[in-house]
Amino acid sequence: MRKILFLISLCALAFSAPRPTQDDFNACYEKNLPSIVNVAGHEGIALSPNLIAVVKKDEMPLRNYIKFDPFLGLYLVASDMSLDPIKMSEDNRTKKSDWVSVTKDINSTVYGHVKSLGERLGELDTLTFEVNDTTAVLSACCNLRGISVGGNKFVPNRYLRHFIAYPDVYYGDVGAIFEAMDGKFYVKSVEQLGRGQALMAKDEILSINKEKFKTLRELNERILFAKKGEILTFEIMRDGVVERFNIAVSDSAGAKDKKSKDEMKPDVKSQETKEIKQANTTNDFFKTQGITLDGQLNVKKVDEGSKAANFGIKTGDKLIQVGKNQVKNRNDAIKLTSKNSAEHILLFRRNGFDFFYKAR
Repeated sequence: MRKILFLISLCALAFSAPRPTQDDFNACYEKNLPSIVNVAGHEGIALSPNLIAVVKKDEMPLRNYIKFDPFLGLYLVASDMSLDPIKMSEDNRTKKSDWVSVTKDINSTVYGHVKSLGERLGELDTLTFEVNDTTAVLSACCNLRGISVGGNKFVPNRYLRHFIAYPDVYYGDVGAIFEAMDGKFYVKSVEQLGRGQALMAKDEILSINKEKFKTLRELNERILFAKKGEILTFEIMRDGVVERFNIAVSDSAGAKDKKSKDEMKPDVKSQETKEIKQANTTNDFFKTQGITLDGQLNVKKVDEGSKAANFGIKTGDKLIQVGKNQVKNRNDAIKLTSKNSAEHILLFRRNGFDFFYKAR
C-alpha cells in the first residue's frame, strides 16, 4: 500500500520526485493483476467488464472470439463473467519521455520510455527498449498505456478503445493520404475511387469538423477512429479560397462525397444530359449508368457527368461480375441487370486491381 501511495504522489508531482524503480513498476503490476486473465492458456487483458484483448501468436488460433484485427494482431474475446477492467491512461497526455514498464512476472520487469507515436494505420507506438513478452505496458501511475506485441512495439490505448467499440473490424477511411509541411497539413494524394474524391492534391487541411490538429497523427486518427456513418466536414484552402466538403465515412461501396449545402450548386446541364440518356436507353441498365461496354465487357466509353463517371469508372475497365455471377459477354451482363432490382453490385478490374461499384 505504501508503494502505491508513493506512485500516486509521484504522478501528482509530474515526476519531480526520483525516477520510478523496478520495485515501483512491480507494485503496479501487482495492482493490475486482477485485470490480467487467462484465455485458453494465453494471457488476456480485460479492457471492459466483459471484453478481453488477447495478442495473437503464430501457434494460437483462438476458436471462440468476437473478432480478430489483423492490423493490431489482437483477438477480442467476450467473457461470461464480470471482470475488473484495467484503467487506461489518456493518450493525449502521452509524451516520448514518459516512463513505462512491461512485466511478465514479478522477477522480469523491463522499463524505459515511449520512443515514438505512430502516425498511420499499422504504425504502432514504439518503446526505447525491446520486449519479447506480449502483455500490459504500464505507466508509472500504474495505468495501461497499451499492449506490447513483440520487439519494441505496442498497441496504444487509442487503438484499444476503438478495438472494443465495434463487433467487427472497422476503421474510417476517405481514400486520401495527407502530409505535413512547415507546420501545415496538405492532401498528398487522393484515390479516384475513394470517398474523398472532392479533395485534391495540395489542398491545405484547415480543420475537420471544426477540429484543428497539432500533428499528422492526430489528423489521421481523427479519420481512422471516426464513427461508422459519421459525416466529416473538411475545411480546406484551395487556390487561396476556403471551401468545405462533407465526406461520409462509411463501409458502403460507392459512398458519394458531397459539398456542404451552402456550397453546393446543381449542375443543371449535366443533370438534363443524364435524364435524356436514361429516358432513351431504359432497356440497357449500363447506359443508364453512363457506361458503354464492348463485346469483351471492356468499358469503351463513360458519359461525362454520369453516375459511373462520378464514381470513377474509366475507359478500359473490365466488367467481371454482376452480383455473385461471373459474366462472359455483354448479353450475360444485360440479362443479369435487367432483373427487377433497386441496385446491382458490379465488379470491375483495372490493371489487376478489382473493385466494386454499387449501381442504383
